[in-house]
Amino acid sequence: MHKYLRLSVSIGLILSTNGCAWFSEGTSKKSSTASVPKVTQITAPGGNDKNWRYLGLSDDGQLIVEINDTSIKPDSKPQIYNYQDRKTVVDPSKFTAYTTGQPHYKYLLSNWQMDCNSKQYLILNTVLYDPSAIELIRYDYTSNSSVKWIKIGSGSLAELQYNYICLNQKRNLGY
Repeated sequence: MHKYLRLSVSIGLILSTNGCAWFSEGTSKKSSTASVPKVTQITAPGGNDKNWRYLGLSDDGQLIVEINDTSIKPDSKPQIYNYQDRKTVVDPSKFTAYTTGQPHYKYLLSNWQMDCNSKQYLILNTVLYDPSAIELIRYDYTSNSSVKWIKIGSGSLAELQYNYICLNQKRNLGY
């Protein structure tokens, strides 16, 4: 008797799920995909191409650092390279490095110069994006005389970039 009860419950479940599917098909002439909302796929600024290389995380684990491998180009001066990087904030609500008055961004796409001889770097421009990859604000530093070359500190995110660009270290990293 117990196995007949189990069998009838199983048959009841099969019939009820099939019945629901049959009922919804019979009452609507629209295709089944028409009622499913489309989810927008967010493409990170700079794209998701194979040219992006993962370099590491900030010490607190809140900032992902990547470099655009194809953007690394020699400048007109010896041992100076131009390049693009992308920093992604893992959780903007927990990120504590926003400066006063700065919008809470998800992505930061920047162009830089790296001087391999003097182990210094210089920011050229940067764009901040929200979690939907919509531009929030753009900064251009190319005509700002107060922006100076910065020495690369040991253990810094800039040192990861220096090692990659100037010393060809960790070139096997990536996605």
